[in-house]
Amino acid sequence: MKSYEMDEYLDQQVMALERELKQLKRARRARKAKAQASKRYGGHPATG
Repeated sequence: MKSYEMDEYLDQQVMALERELKQLKRARRARKAKAQASKRYGGHPATG
């Protein structure tokens, strides 16, 4: 593999990981919000 090909490959890997990380953070935030809402509303988790 030539070095510029390697750079391109690594750039793609980094971009993919960053996308994944954003999705995980968003999911975690949503889960946290849902947990707080369920506590607030008498322990029934929000559906959906």
